[in-house]
Amino acid sequence: MTGKGKRETGRVLLEVKNLHATVEEKEILKGVDLTVRTGEVHAIMGPNGSGKSTLAQVLAGHPAYAVTAGQVLYQGNDLLAMAPEARAREGVFLAFQYPVAIRGITNAYFLRSAVNAIRKHRGEEELGPVEFMDALEEKLKVIGWDSSYLTRPVNEGFSGGEKKRNEILQLAVLDPKLAILDETDSGLDIDALKTVAQTVDKLRRPDNATVLVTHYYRILTHIEPDVVHVLAGGRIVKSGGKELALELEEKGYDWLREEAVVAGPTSSTGLNGTSPSSRRSRETARRARPSGCGRSARERSRASPSSDFPRRNRRSGASRASPPSPKRHSHWRLLPAPRSLLPQISIACASVRARASSSWTGATPRPSRPA
Repeated sequence: MTGKGKRETGRVLLEVKNLHATVEEKEILKGVDLTVRTGEVHAIMGPNGSGKSTLAQVLAGHPAYAVTAGQVLYQGNDLLAMAPEARAREGVFLAFQYPVAIRGITNAYFLRSAVNAIRKHRGEEELGPVEFMDALEEKLKVIGWDSSYLTRPVNEGFSGGEKKRNEILQLAVLDPKLAILDETDSGLDIDALKTVAQTVDKLRRPDNATVLVTHYYRILTHIEPDVVHVLAGGRIVKSGGKELALELEEKGYDWLREEAVVAGPTSSTGLNGTSPSSRRSRETARRARPSGCGRSARERSRASPSSDFPRRNRRSGASRASPPSPKRHSHWRLLPAPRSLLPQISIACASVRARASSSWTGATPRPSRPA
């Protein structure tokens, strides 16, 4: 700590300059500028659709998002030129807003593979199962878990709060230089929120940094940010201290409309930088999801037009071909809306921490299918 309660900060760890990014040819980020130094915690707040999660995904290397302009420097190196697994090995960590389950991969194997990938990259000796479990014991106590969680498949059968705790366990075990937390506080009860926030705060050191994406002030009562940014219309329109987050909690985001307008969008657009008609179009695209994407088993049984198999005409008995299914990729699949992503996409994102290891080069495990 330095004078007047300020924490000591060091060198520039992350520098974002005039970043523009699109998805499905729609521009989401429209000139983001951000500088994060070691020892700092930056909170990024803003209305829905403003580009907060897009910024997090771009920094982690999600290939569905295309960077059209700007530069991102991480430790002085071009972050955008690195593959996602290279970023993970160099110490960039993304805690997902919607963690998914990975069948067939236990937590213990997942974590040890990821840790050994980083150790191998650093030229350090890999940890065996016994050594790793000894090192993991203390981390489990911090989040209030016992070793039984390690024998379970990653996030399978976990509640929403348990999935978020599992993300924080990964954060504690991997000990990254730059942690990006994408709305980790969403869906947590009071006790789970305190546990997650206190763990993140304990991991704070002079040589690392945290970028915390959040909607709410409550997590900032446990994690004191050095800087609070408001992202609106694809740009950071206002920055300040913790008092700015409190002001947003009391007033909402409407009072920042003028700042968003001055930053770029015209007066006919909202804080998220889109007109009402374009927002309606995007909402329509979200609803027009492919069959099985984010739907329940009952909904999938009713959604007949998008079946991958020919349907039989009940009267004539003739088969009629259904529309061709979207092109499938080995790890990623683009959909009309960025947030309506198939589980395979999130699995590929999550497994990037462990796929960097040469011991896990096989096919990505497929998600559970309904019976």
